[in-house]
Amino acid sequence: MNTRRFLSPMSMTIILTIFTLLIAVGIALAQPPVPGTEPGAVLTTPKSTASSDQADGGVLPQRQAPLPRATTDGGAAETPKSQSQAGLAPDENATGAGVLSPQSPQATFSYYYVAGSTLQPRDGATGYDYSSTGCSYATSGAGTDLILNTELHIPEGSVIKYLRIYYNDTSGTSNVQGYITRYSTGTSTDDLVNVSSSGSGGVGTALSAEITHTVSNSGYAYVLIGWPGAVGSTVQVCGLRVAYYAPFFGTTFVPNVRRSP
Repeated sequence: MNTRRFLSPMSMTIILTIFTLLIAVGIALAQPPVPGTEPGAVLTTPKSTASSDQADGGVLPQRQAPLPRATTDGGAAETPKSQSQAGLAPDENATGAGVLSPQSPQATFSYYYVAGSTLQPRDGATGYDYSSTGCSYATSGAGTDLILNTELHIPEGSVIKYLRIYYNDTSGTSNVQGYITRYSTGTSTDDLVNVSSSGSGGVGTALSAEITHTVSNSGYAYVLIGWPGAVGSTVQVCGLRVAYYAPFFGTTFVPNVRRSP
């Protein structure tokens, strides 16, 4: 009798655990694919290596929940190491649970911040216009032709942790996406991280998942991308901000001191 009383709660626990796992798998399978920034590339799940480029069309970014990262054609991808509290600026939760700290205790977050008005079309087929307060939107184009981009200049050896997007999204069907993309120019592309607007509440901001990527300016060119999901002022890119740990030279620099004769 004691054995039966012990096994019954255990059996119920096992059944509930299996049921919970099945629900989680169903939710994951129901997530829509994330578009890659190269023509025809569609991203479904984070991968350790980037998928090969496909030859046709391009996919519009439709309404979806922000995903931790995305990978397009070619090159090794960086895997997120932990998840921060969504919606909070990184310096507001840098000591929270699950957030990696820099190796040097003196290191603090630095920021690279651009307004949407500084972004330029990547393709000649893209038309764009300025709205106000730093926000821009596409007036012509489709798919990857809607991409607006600008250079990303971060010091060599910096560790990128977050991408934050600022947007004005009043569309009920499309959204605004932000990417940090690196190019091995003429060879491969890798979207290091992406973040998306959600809902249609107008002006807002969204924070990506935490990543850990060390900048190598000698090997790659880095680009910030704002990608409206449709033509028109209902999906405006207002800004992109990268949070990173700048290299701390205080622990590595040794001055050349000469002894007086």
